[in-house]
Amino acid sequence: MAGRGAAAKEQPESTREGTAASAWVSSLAGGVAGSASRFATNPFDVLKIRMQLQAEPIRRGQAAGKYQGVVHCLRTIVTEEGVQALWKGHLASQLLTITYCAVQFPVYETLVAQTRTHLTNQALAARQLVLLDLPDDALIRIFRHLSYRDLSVLAQTCVRFARLSQLPSLQCHASFNNEWPIPRTMPAYQRAISHSNLHATIKLGVARLYGEGVDANDVEAAHWLIQAEAVLPPCAPFIWMLFRPPWSSDSCSKAKIYKFLRKEVDEFTGGEYERTCTIGRLAYCVGRTLELAENPQMTEAERYYRISLDCHCSHAALRLVDICGRIDANFSTLDRMALCLKASSLDNDFADLALIGNYVNRDYGNRTPHECMAFSREAFARGAAPVRRGGLRQPDLDREGKMRFILMDWLIEVADLKTFGGETLFVAMDLVDRFLQHCRITRKTLQLLGIACMVMAARYLEEGVITIREAAWLTDSMYSYDQIVRTIGQVLVDVSGNVIRPTTFHYLNLLLQIGGATPAVFLLGQHMAEALILTIPLTEFPPAKLAAAMACCTFALAGVPQPWSSTMERWSGLELRTIYDLAIKCFSLFRKQERVVDHRGTELRAVKDRYNRQVSIKDVANLARESTLSLEEFQAMLDENMELDRDSKREAELTKRAENRRLAAEDEAQTSKYAQLKSANKKDKNAAFRPKAKREKEAALAAAKERQKQGGAVAEQSDLTENLNRLSMEGAATNVDDALRVLSGEASGSSVEKMTFSEFEAQVLPELKVCRCVPRKELMPIG
Repeated sequence: MAGRGAAAKEQPESTREGTAASAWVSSLAGGVAGSASRFATNPFDVLKIRMQLQAEPIRRGQAAGKYQGVVHCLRTIVTEEGVQALWKGHLASQLLTITYCAVQFPVYETLVAQTRTHLTNQALAARQLVLLDLPDDALIRIFRHLSYRDLSVLAQTCVRFARLSQLPSLQCHASFNNEWPIPRTMPAYQRAISHSNLHATIKLGVARLYGEGVDANDVEAAHWLIQAEAVLPPCAPFIWMLFRPPWSSDSCSKAKIYKFLRKEVDEFTGGEYERTCTIGRLAYCVGRTLELAENPQMTEAERYYRISLDCHCSHAALRLVDICGRIDANFSTLDRMALCLKASSLDNDFADLALIGNYVNRDYGNRTPHECMAFSREAFARGAAPVRRGGLRQPDLDREGKMRFILMDWLIEVADLKTFGGETLFVAMDLVDRFLQHCRITRKTLQLLGIACMVMAARYLEEGVITIREAAWLTDSMYSYDQIVRTIGQVLVDVSGNVIRPTTFHYLNLLLQIGGATPAVFLLGQHMAEALILTIPLTEFPPAKLAAAMACCTFALAGVPQPWSSTMERWSGLELRTIYDLAIKCFSLFRKQERVVDHRGTELRAVKDRYNRQVSIKDVANLARESTLSLEEFQAMLDENMELDRDSKREAELTKRAENRRLAAEDEAQTSKYAQLKSANKKDKNAAFRPKAKREKEAALAAAKERQKQGGAVAEQSDLTENLNRLSMEGAATNVDDALRVLSGEASGSSVEKMTFSEFEAQVLPELKVCRCVPRKELMPIG
């Protein structure tokens, strides 16, 4: 009790005043509620008391008592005593009820609050006891990826949690979502950065560069951005887009950061592998800056790209392909493929897609067509891998996706206004969908997210950029410069610096190329893709699979009888049955295209206007609208193609089986023929030629003896081989051993006299040495 009293005394004045005010409000509310309820129910109380006090039984139709029922009692009282008689004794009843309710309400609320607090404290104590019983490894795994604010709360809970919260494994992965570097949080940021925390490093670098939340400092900004590139997971370098040209002057903070990075690259002379990889990424950033300068320095950019490629940065190879193709007239297709192969060996997905484009154009390099198709199928398999569905729910946005539709339609208007390409638009939309998967957002900040992602995509892919002040102007000054800077930093943190990755746009263009699409069909495919991503998030389906469904719909609308050809299936490895449902969904959404209006009642038609502005593109849009292919006809076309595919595969399987049976029969016949020849040789049916063979054998032995007597050299191996082959051919011997027995006089029917061992050693042994050098296959009969 003393502890509770002390705790009560330690409560702040505001808390005690709030509790007293709540009690008075509850008491007043109880009194008013009791008074109103008593006033409404007092007539029924009067009727009840009058009927209870009547001694005679209350029966309808009997005049024994004064009151014969509730209605009769009410009518009698009003007739005899007036309406006010129904509220007789009302004042005393009101005092009783008001006092009762004024005391009941605050007492009830107080008891409920204390009981709830007591039970909550017990539950928290039990939960804390369970956590404290766990080992450190389990606690580290549980606390991993908590925000730095949650780690701070844990550190204040107990000594053990305070010790664990300072471990590098927790500080490295602590998130800083919805937190921006300000002087108060700088110690937490610096502590996390010392443990290579990517989130803290990126945000602090952006804050120092733009002077948002903290003072601008180009040296510290360059230091933190370089460290961000060093701890970045394998992806394309990104910090160059934060300080890329155009610059206000050569002395601005962005120009100073560029000079600092260039100095770091020029002074590098070698080191560990991690440091080499970091220099490669910095050299890529320097090359991109030189390439996008007001006066592009392509030769210098190529030199830095070469340095970057030597330092294991695969994305530099793709930039070299682009630059060398423009400035070097001797740059051949083989040179381009060699650079792409080197980038592909470093696990670059964009290099894989570039190589597949060359293979489709029959530039196989040193590979066979079969190897090229296998390589293409592997790349598409990575792009069609299942994605994590769902993600974070957005309760402030509508479930039907209308808010996202409005945002995407507005982004298409911005891209059309700035004449951005389709790739920039898709990258911006991909950034939006990836952010919505992990971070909660409200309706008020949805447009802020969209313009920040468009700024990032334009800075990464376009020569002309959207400045941050221009971005604020595009939103009708609804958002400030500071808000856009912070959102850019938050998006960079959420995607871990991986700004660009292969999207549906890249796979769709490649599939249309594989299918042999004309320029008009290419534009039709792009028109369909932009219309569909208004309602289909890019993170809902694998990019390669969604692109395959869009390509199938595009060829169907273009009038191709087989929209998913066998060539596309062989190169992509995706069968029609795997994309059937998604293709039906895409075709249905494209055909439906419901009329969507914003809050002002204006129809959202950015995609239609984008493809109606130019004459050539207008024809493509008209082709899509005027096509009479309905959903049922499209589904029947796919069913027919699937049936044809099954028939062709069945026929190919039967042909393969027949070929296997034919080859097996040929092998069996060859084996039988060989067995017959071997049996014929063993039976030795060529007895008619034995005398001639004997004469030649005796001549060979005589020649050998003569050469030995004269001290001459051993006969040439070719002569003896020819003699032995002739002996074997004519049936005198079936192998080398038989031939040697004939030469030594041991064969049956031989006319040579039996020799002693010394004579055999002197006369036949030299011939034996020569015979052992003759391959056995040369003595076999030729069948």
